[in-house]
Amino acid sequence: MEKYTVKKLNTARDICVAVPGSKSVTNRALLLAALSKGACKLTGVLFSDDSRAFLSCLERLGFSLHIDEAKKEVVLQGTGGVIPKNYAEIDVRSAGTAARFLTVMLAFAGGDYTLRSSAQMEKRPMQPLLNELRAAGVEIICLKNGDCFPFILRSNGVNIEEITIDTKVSSQFASALLMSATLCKKGLKVRLTGNRVEGAYIGITAKMLSDFGIKYQKNGAEYFILPNQAYSLKEYKIEPDFSAACYFFAAGALLNVKATVKDLRLNAMQG
Repeated sequence: MEKYTVKKLNTARDICVAVPGSKSVTNRALLLAALSKGACKLTGVLFSDDSRAFLSCLERLGFSLHIDEAKKEVVLQGTGGVIPKNYAEIDVRSAGTAARFLTVMLAFAGGDYTLRSSAQMEKRPMQPLLNELRAAGVEIICLKNGDCFPFILRSNGVNIEEITIDTKVSSQFASALLMSATLCKKGLKVRLTGNRVEGAYIGITAKMLSDFGIKYQKNGAEYFILPNQAYSLKEYKIEPDFSAACYFFAAGALLNVKATVKDLRLNAMQG
């Protein structure tokens, strides 16, 4: 292994930086914008392998996108819950959010789809979510051993009024159901069980539902997404990533200098 010698910093000065947008917020915003009605401009977008995978899947599904990586912007034409292409093959690569979020969106909206992923994603759990979707009438045919990627998904939409999901394996299952629940004509009660029912990522999802104008009621670990909702949002700013920012705050403390991270709010959604 090659060695890297860390050079001592002899002169310290104040730090002022801008960090990339949050991955968790970026991919939630992409899904919510896709299901909204009309064009939505997302600013501060993180362009990582996960978000590029998400964008690629949306393009394969027929969504109209204008992507400007230099400006960190995406303008996405929402279709009000109608997937432009009823037949498509997508590849979520290694993006867990794309894997879980898009699976539920396609199951709830209906169509005939093949979902593929990287070898790494094939090893990540999907069974709890796939089992609940099967119980709701969605046909899912896994192409390898076990309930995992890749698989074929065939659906005529779902006609359910409530669903229970265990958050123990992944809170992304819950977030996926909450965000696509507007596709259920009678509304949807999402009952959460497990040890992450009040987790930070579910909190981000709930806050973003409100940001996009989606109405819901919460009673303990139960969410009820109200029926007959068509929502729209012209612009949404994605907040910077706290995980990336913390290194600069630590550097400021260590060097005894002022550290500023632009556009980061103390009341940010992230844990």
